[in-house]
Formats: sequence, structure tokens, C-alpha cells
Amino acid sequence: MESAAVAIVTVPFPAQGHLNQLLHLSLLLAARGLPVHFAAPEPQLREARARLHGWGPGPDALLPVAVRFRALDVPPHESPAPDPSSPFPAHMQPLFEAYCGGARAPLAALLAGLAATHRRVVVLHDRMAAFAAAEAARLPNAEALGVHCLAASYNVGTCHALEGDFLDALQGIPSSNGQRLFAVGPLSPVLLPGAGASSGTGSGSSRRHECLDWLDAQPSPSSVLYVSFGTTSSLRLEQVRLLAAALRDSGARFVWVLRDADRADLRGGGEGDAAAETLRAAAASELGPGDARAGVVVTGWAPQLEILAHGATAAFMSHRGWNSTVESLSHGKLILAWPMHSDQPWDAELVCKYLRAGVAPRRDPRGRDPRRHRQGYGLGGRRRDPASGGRARGGRPRRRGRGRVVQAAWTSSSRT
Repeated sequence: MESAAVAIVTVPFPAQGHLNQLLHLSLLLAARGLPVHFAAPEPQLREARARLHGWGPGPDALLPVAVRFRALDVPPHESPAPDPSSPFPAHMQPLFEAYCGGARAPLAALLAGLAATHRRVVVLHDRMAAFAAAEAARLPNAEALGVHCLAASYNVGTCHALEGDFLDALQGIPSSNGQRLFAVGPLSPVLLPGAGASSGTGSGSSRRHECLDWLDAQPSPSSVLYVSFGTTSSLRLEQVRLLAAALRDSGARFVWVLRDADRADLRGGGEGDAAAETLRAAAASELGPGDARAGVVVTGWAPQLEILAHGATAAFMSHRGWNSTVESLSHGKLILAWPMHSDQPWDAELVCKYLRAGVAPRRDPRGRDPRRHRQGYGLGGRRRDPASGGRARGGRPRRRGRGRVVQAAWTSSSRT
């Protein structure tokens, strides 16, 4: 029997932001008729599928296409609770070590099986899962390409509309393995306003998330602040209370995704979870009973793309992970940057100082850490329309212009 032409195997790093980008890339490749195998530990496969949104259902959404999900068994490992005193997700280290050490054998078996039935096997691996390149190198008809899921480097998750100057500079720097840089982002779907009308709870559900109904009921467009700090860091209870007080005093309407960081085994973290209810109680102690029209606190998963695409959303306060950065820019929303760790400070510099599409938390006059003191958030005591953009030079026209350019890049990458 004649061998099939090519098989693509995508190997993400097992953290949500990395899984998300590789899954979007897998869907884009599969949409072109290529056979794609998405390989990761079973808990991460399950969660990536559950959290996927922006691809359907609904008349304005892209329909999911076939990707084969391949479970990579990893050795048993600890799954400690997140440590809110440290923004770096050290609690995930046992999983990372088990994955990089234990996933090699099952991945090697998968690649060997595909190599026997395909003329070519292409492995697209997160550069933090470099063991995949070593396994591909063992096969005569396989090759590996590294995918960098952060801001510009030897990278796929960006585009010239966002980082053209940096990409052009990097093109002139030889890679150690002689390979070129390919920028094929943005990878996350770009939704039109109103796209959340028929979706919003992940790809596996048709039930609409209640926060979208709340956004529908807002009296004016561009009037809501969306607040979310990703899946790898937890806020201290003191920080939760201070941010809640700042939101209350600002008078801004808000959707606040307030959840504990993911654990390595992905247990807990949803509505009703003990840690989630502790966070909710801390926020409620400052927000008070209030008026339900002032804001919504979500302690489970939330449909970020649909929230950002909604016409009522004006601005996004976040940790500046690369997914959140690109998603907010592509939907033309003002960014309030509160970086936590890793590439996030660089992403905040890119957004606030280079692209001029966001603002950073205001330092306290006495030099105190803005993560510890209310006035550092730049919200407390002020009643300001989130759409006004604070001191972000260029304001709304610049953000919307940047959004249109990124939207064009997405259209090009998804249809060509």
C-alpha cells in the first residue's frame, strides 16, 4: 500500500497558554486538509478541548475541523496547590519535569508508527518541549520545527503587524540550527462583535455563558472593564480585596474572572471549588452587596474571546500573557498591563511603550508596589470611563487601527 504524503504532529508544553496556541495552529493546518495529531498528557488534552472557543458553533464562527488527539502518558507526579505569595507558577514544576522526562517514550512510539505509514512526518513542538526534536531526529523521514509561544523570537505566534521591526531584525541573526523564522500568527480566532450570541462555554457546549447575557444588558457600548490574570498565577487575598475596592471606587462596570491558578492535575478551580469561594468572599468583602448591574465576578472558566469581541467591553486588565495580548489587540481593546512573570513584563513593554496600545498600573507616589497597594492600580478614587484609555497615547483610533491590521493578518493566515 502506498504511504500517505505527510503527517503533522504538534507537541505543546503542558501549560494552558502553550496548549492554546498549538491547538489553534493544529486547527488552522487541519483546515487545509493536512492530517494533524495533537499530542499531550490526557488531562491537558481534556482541558484544552473544553476551553477551546472561537471555532463554533454559530453562524459567525469557524467550525472545528478534525484533529486527532493523542495522549502521552507521563509518570505520576505531585500536584501542589498554587502559592499566591509567588507570581511564578512553581507549583507546576512537578508536571513539567514528569512531562519532559516521561513523554519521550510514548511520543517516540507515535512518531515511529506514523513514519512507517507516511512519506514525511513533521513535528511542530513547543520550544520548551525540545525532547520532541530529538525524537524526530531519530527517524530518517521526520523533521522538527520549534514553535515559540511568546513574543518575538524564533517564533510562530506573532505577525508583522505587531512585531515587524523585531522580526526583521531577527531574520538577520543566524539560528544555531540554520532554520529561518516564520511568523504565522495571530493564531487565536478574531471574532466579530456579537459572535458570542450563540456560544461562550467552550467547544463542547452550546450553553451560553451568563456573563455574555450581562454584557448584552449594558446601557452603553465600550463601558465595561474586563479583568483576568490567566491560568498560572493566583492573587493573594490582600490583592483581591484591594483590587475589589479599587473597582468599587472607580465606578467602572466590570467582568472579573477571579480564579485560582491551574494545578498540575487540573483538579478544582471551577465554580463551587473551595479556593474559588474563598476568593469570591474576599472580593465580596470590598465590593459589598451593591448593585448587580455594576459588575460580574466569575470564579470558573470564562469565554475570553467572546468577552473581548463584545461591543460593551472597553478595556482589558490582565497579566499580559501572549495569548491575552494578541487577543486584546486583535479586538481593539485598551490594555491595562499587570505582568506577573516570564515573558509578561516584555509583553507589557511592547504594548505600552512600543505599540502604545495600553497603560501600566500607576506607581504609588511613595514608591510602593502597585500589587500591594490600592492606589497603584490607577483605579481607586476615580470615576473614569474605561474607554477613555487613561494616558495611552494615540487612544482609541490607534487601538482600533492596530486591531484592524491584526484582524487582516488572521484572515490571511486562516484562509491562505
